[in-house]
Amino acid sequence: MNIKSIFTDEDFINLTRVQEGVGIKFNIFSVLGQADYEIKHSNVISWLLNHKGSHELKDIFINKFIELLRDIYNINIVLNINNSVVYREKYYIDIIIEDSSNKVIVAIENKFGSQESYQQLLQYRKQIEKVYKDYQQFYIFLTPLGNQYSSDRDNWIQISYKDIYSIILNIVNICKFKDQNISEFLKMYLELIDSRLFGNIQGKYLIEALLKRYSTELENLSIENIINQYQTYINSISKGKSDLYIETLQVLINTHGNVPIILRDYAWEQLYKNSDPPSFRRLSSIGFSTYNLKSIIKENISQELIHNVLYYLSFGKNEVIFSFAIYPPNKEQRKARNALVEWIKDNPPTSNFANRREYDYYIIYEAVVLSKEDFLKNNLDSLKIKLVDKINNMYSSTIKELELYISNYS
Repeated sequence: MNIKSIFTDEDFINLTRVQEGVGIKFNIFSVLGQADYEIKHSNVISWLLNHKGSHELKDIFINKFIELLRDIYNINIVLNINNSVVYREKYYIDIIIEDSSNKVIVAIENKFGSQESYQQLLQYRKQIEKVYKDYQQFYIFLTPLGNQYSSDRDNWIQISYKDIYSIILNIVNICKFKDQNISEFLKMYLELIDSRLFGNIQGKYLIEALLKRYSTELENLSIENIINQYQTYINSISKGKSDLYIETLQVLINTHGNVPIILRDYAWEQLYKNSDPPSFRRLSSIGFSTYNLKSIIKENISQELIHNVLYYLSFGKNEVIFSFAIYPPNKEQRKARNALVEWIKDNPPTSNFANRREYDYYIIYEAVVLSKEDFLKNNLDSLKIKLVDKINNMYSSTIKELELYISNYS
């Protein structure tokens, strides 16, 4: 397949519309004003987990959910699916999967843009232990990015909406639905998750599909070469929007490569809304990763830590700090995490070695990227642009050096 054909691909044309701000089609969640309602997300997920649901999937989603917990988080849940019942809000817990034949209970608490109330997860676990004392118990904490504070983190395994996204995306790509309304509904839900949680790149479903079809063609592709070869052709088919077509192709090239996916919009909105300019109090850090870092952690260190070794932008008392750190582990991850920390202490990075703990995070590297004064004099949009530029500039130097450093782990 020649890269020229991408410019007439329907998904590419739709992606140009998303980039332009037009959008592909209406989204039922946004129209109903329910995009951020935690309860609605729980309803969708519990519906998919129910093998008797009206989604035509039978046990496909719940099986993929169990596979993900096993393969990514090392949780081995054995369910008799046909005998399992999915409950909403039983004992006030968002979702419960109960298998009375195997005596297995799975509790899922969902937080979408909100925080755990005081010792909420601890109290929920105690309730489950009391009611289901003869059952094998599993506790799942579903949060936007999989890195939210928990009062009972040693017992609740935290997963992210990116995990849910990956399952649904796989289902949409491989399943044939008799009722196309179901397929469209799931695609809209993917777009919703993407736009609310996973950053400034919109239309991720379209990007995923295009990357799958044009992976070879995008390898080492140069925008300059594309302009030299196809400028006249692009002008003729784009109806005067050749710059937009080139910009959209650049998004695909960046995503196909190793450009960081950072700065989720919802996190920025919460950050700025909750900030207190006179005191510039400490706010939650924004964690992000790169495709390359995840690959290094998975292949060189431990699959268990793939969501735990991250870059952060931390909003401290007097400045914005970029750091490379290890997120607090649950009990299954502790051994791998401790081994990595000991190796880092014995083999420190060559510069800005922090070597300290903060709220049970282990900070490997840190550097100031923005002063308090610069933070306060920018509005939200300009602040995002300024920090994105700084991080992207660091990507070609500092971040690559840190990834090369951590890849030497042994």
